[in-house]
Amino acid sequence: KFVQGDQTARNWWRKLEIVRDIVENVQGEDRLEALLYSSIYLK
Repeated sequence: KFVQGDQTARNWWRKLEIVRDIVENVQGEDRLEALLYSSIYLK
């Protein structure tokens, strides 16, 4: 989802929205993994 979102996002605001959507829709331990990948992606 990160890669697909990165390819379609036109600016950083949209990229942040994609990250938010991914993190909000994940539960439990998968949320921690999503946060880790998000932090790597946003660096």
